[in-house]
Formats: sequence, structure tokens, C-alpha cells
Amino acid sequence: MTVHGDMSARHVPFSRCAIWQRQKAFFETEGVNAWNGQVPFYITSNPYLAHAYATLIFRFLQDCRQKTRGAASGPFYILELGAGTGTFSYYLLRRLMALKESSDVFVADFCYVMSDVSRKNLEFWQAHAALQPFVEQGVLDFARFDLDGDGTVTLEVSGTVLGAEPATTAQKPFVVIANYVFDAVPHDLYRVEEGRLLETLVPPALAAPPNQSANAALNLVTLLRDCEEREVAWPHYEQAALDGVLQGYLGLSGAGRFLFPVSALRGIARLRERVSPEILLLVADKGILHAGDRNEDGRLTVGLHGGCLSVTVDLEAVEHYARSEGGDCFHQASEGIITSLFTLGMELRSLPETRLALQQFMGTFNPGHLYDVLRYFDETRPRARLETLVALLELTLWDPFVFNRFFDVILASLPYAQPYAVHRLAENVQQIAGNFYFVPGATDSLFNLGMLLQEIRLYAEALEYYEASIYYFGRTDAALYNLGLCCYGLGRRDEALAWLRETVAMTPEHVKARGWISLLQEQSDTVHPSAISASSS
Repeated sequence: MTVHGDMSARHVPFSRCAIWQRQKAFFETEGVNAWNGQVPFYITSNPYLAHAYATLIFRFLQDCRQKTRGAASGPFYILELGAGTGTFSYYLLRRLMALKESSDVFVADFCYVMSDVSRKNLEFWQAHAALQPFVEQGVLDFARFDLDGDGTVTLEVSGTVLGAEPATTAQKPFVVIANYVFDAVPHDLYRVEEGRLLETLVPPALAAPPNQSANAALNLVTLLRDCEEREVAWPHYEQAALDGVLQGYLGLSGAGRFLFPVSALRGIARLRERVSPEILLLVADKGILHAGDRNEDGRLTVGLHGGCLSVTVDLEAVEHYARSEGGDCFHQASEGIITSLFTLGMELRSLPETRLALQQFMGTFNPGHLYDVLRYFDETRPRARLETLVALLELTLWDPFVFNRFFDVILASLPYAQPYAVHRLAENVQQIAGNFYFVPGATDSLFNLGMLLQEIRLYAEALEYYEASIYYFGRTDAALYNLGLCCYGLGRRDEALAWLRETVAMTPEHVKARGWISLLQEQSDTVHPSAISASSS
């Protein structure tokens, strides 16, 4: 058996080299700042994907209720691995609660568990105002969890320990979410040659080069110096199921090395052993489905993101593991991302409600297609009309990211837009604001919403969003100036003067604010409202 973990050895399995130690240290040190211009996350943290997952979970819990008939006590647990900033958790919880409130048949008892390897992330979530209502309702808890641990999940709020005892078939099924997680945890490295499986062993200190880019690329082969190969002896891993999956690679066509998602598979196996043998696993990640169809360059090109990296996950390996454990899978691939559903310890044919949701949200327009649509709008933005941008916002469930991305086009389109499009946009401002979740470095969606409302002369509503912007992002001369103009538009001259004077106190060279102060002091009723245009700076 290959020894996994002897760091005093001259060569170790790839999963035990310094690359992964530094990876974990990066996320533990950076906390939520890791996603502030370093690690990409939008495509797996948006309202549309959350809506799809929530509906799948909703239907799955209905199936489970039919199967268990209340035999197992306690709530159903939904564990999100690597919850990061908490943005996706917030979207998913909002949607789950909406489904719960709108349905008489929803399984009421569930607990969503946000987990991460970084203690800083847990502290950020526990202090986040947007998440507190869910904690107070008893549907949200937190856990520090490492896929390379023993599978025990200790909840921070309730103190409950999932996996305190070995799992039994009497326990309720368990939902696990892993978005952009498996690509960032340890993998092992192998090669098939003449019917033999060879493991690539590397120096313990092997590390990726320094990188400041948010999305650079590197071929892993360029790092593989002073390595050795050793034929795999069986049994190899401590779990026989992992050996079974690995042996399947002996039929891999094409020469070259491949990565094996050992931490992902081992972590899920331990959750099955400790928490519940029946798991619904939802994954959205950069991956491949047929490693034999991809050459070595395609399999081993990794992304560099500031202080960390991401690899391409062989999701077919996860599929083989799921099927070997009496489960099923469903994949939907699009450029850049694969969205997958796996069942372990149960077959999809026994889950009719889950299959129905699967066909609706992954069998047709799926979350990966969203990336293609956004890219098209980016490429054609000079020709975009407000009517089509409103349709895009509808499709993305009024996503603040999409609103901000095309905000300049939206403002420029207002004078030429059909009234119905302007009305539809205005009546859904609250939807966009409801999806706003503050993280360091976030775009100020609230300020942009204020500008939009000010441009269409809804001054009272605009005031609310400028004040909310100040709450989250602090006082800026632009927000103060626009508050003054909105007050003037509402006929509140004294308040307008007060805001404008504060603007000048903050920025003495603010010419427009000085001009308005002079104008309001001299003639308070002669300025036409059309002159009250919002300022972005």
C-alpha cells in the first residue's frame, strides 16, 4: 500500500505536497477577502443557480418524506461545503424559505449548514446582518469543516454534532452542496502505461509559482521536476470504493497523466460513514466527464487565482463512485462549467419529485448556460436595448451582478425605452436590492439603484437606497450630492441645502454642489426637475 502522508519522505503523493498546504493556508488567512478580486465565484453563486438547487432540494425532501413517513427524528440537514463569502447560501436560503412559505406540503424541519475550512469565514457569516434572521428562525447553523477530516460536523449555534455516532440506514438522507470546492482540494496524480497504473510522487515542498492574476493558467507538468513514479499496489486507499474507482482508469485511452479527486471522494465517503449513507450531492465546478477524450494538457492545465489554484475535476470519477455505492448521477455540461447531481445509497428512479425538478432545471436551460448568455450580452452591449436587458434581468431573477454589469447601458437606454420596460424595471428594484449581499469589495448596487430611481424621478424611493448605500459603504460626496438633489426634487429645500453643504464640506472643490447651493439660496422655485440628474462621482 502506498503511504499517504509521510512528509519526511523524499517523494510523496501529489495530494500531500506543499501546494495543498499553501492552498488551505491561503483560504484560512484571507477569509472572505479571498473572493475580493482573487478567486472567481459568480457563476456558482448567483440567484438562478440557487433557485435551481432550492427547487431540487424542495422536491428531494418531498420524496424523502414519502419514504421515511416521519420514521427518523430531527431536521433534514443541508451541508454546503466551502461556503466562502456566504453569497450563495443567502440566495439559497431565501428561495428555500419562499418555497416553505408558499407550500402546504413542504417538509418544514430543515437546517442549512454553512461550512468552510476558514474560521474567519465563519466569523464573517455569524456577524452578517443578512443571515441573522435565518439563524433566529432556526434554519441556519455554521460549522468549520474540512473534507480531509473524519466526517464529523459540529454545529456552532445548536452544538449538535452530526456524525457523533456511525451512520445507520435509519438516519435521514442528507444534502451536500459543493460549488467550486472539488477543484480546490487535494488530488493525486497517476498515469496509465501498458495496462499498469503508475502514481506520480513529488517532492514534499512542491509549490505553485507566485501569482497575482485572478485567472492565469499553468500546465501542471511544468512543475513536475525531480519526481518519481511507482506502480500502484492494491489495496491502495483505505476505502475499497476509492480503489474501485481508481482501477477504472486502467482502461483510460491516450497517454499522459491524470488527476484523481481523492479528497472529494474520501470526504464524501466519510460523510456517508458518519452522517448518513444516503446523500444527494449537488456540484457545480470546472470539470471533465471523459478523461480519455481529453489530452494531458487539457487534464492538467490549472488556474492560478492570486494565492491559490484550481484544477479541472474529473466528475466522471465521482459518478463511478456514486454508482458503485448504489446511486445515480445526472450531468449538464456547458462551456467552462459542469453542473451535476449525484445520489449515493439511493437511485433516482425512487425519487420521482427530484427527477421532475432535475428535468426542469438541468435538462433544459441550466445554470451553465447562464454564462453563455451573459457573454453574448457583453459582446453585443453597444446594441443592447433596455427591453432586452430587462428580459435578461428577469431570466437571472433580478441578479445585482447583472444589473451592475450593464448599469451604464441601462442608464443610457432610459430615454429611448418603451414605457413598459421602464415600469417593469422600476417595480423590481426591490427584487434586486433583496438579492444584495454585502461582502468586502462588492459593487455598490444600492447606490446604482438610487441613481436609476433618481433618473426616472422616483426621488423618495431613491433617497432610501442612497441612505442604505451610506450604511454599507460609508458617506461619499456622490451619495450626499444625490441626496440633496432628490430632496430638492421632493420640494424639501432646507434638507437639500443641508446635504449639499455636507457634500462641499467633504469635497470643497465639488463645483456642482456649490452651484446648486447658490441657486437654491437665490431662487428656490425656478429650477425644472429635469435638471436633477444623478451623479456617479
